[in-house]
Amino acid sequence: MKNTVRVLFIALLFINGASHCFAQSEFSKWFENKALRIDYYLAGNADSEHFYLDDLREEPFWSGSPNSLIDNLDFGTHRVLVTDAQSGTLIYSRGFCTLFSGVANYGRGSKTGSCIRAGYPYSIPKAKGNGYIPISG
Repeated sequence: MKNTVRVLFIALLFINGASHCFAQSEFSKWFENKALRIDYYLAGNADSEHFYLDDLREEPFWSGSPNSLIDNLDFGTHRVLVTDAQSGTLIYSRGFCTLFSGVANYGRGSKTGSCIRAGYPYSIPKAKGNGYIPISG
């Protein structure tokens, strides 16, 4: 019984290590180890929402996970999608939320409008890529 548990444990460690190496190789295939920070303003009220670009900044390191490039959970009211420009392949996606919906939908912001500043980093593709922030919800 002890040998079976040891063999299973070693197999699980091997599988976990192999999947981590595969994820790293996928990350290094598509991305540099740098981040592009997008700073923007969200403005609007309960009926409309607008993005206004404030700043683009290259950061020296990617601090996100190299293991999960595609977000399959579909959480959040907004998405960052990055596709490879040549093949059209989705190489990165991430859902996120901001505080804007709370500010814009309640109290004074729902009638007069409101504006908040926000930022989002994503990894810089090695080849030419297309980045999108579609609004959903």
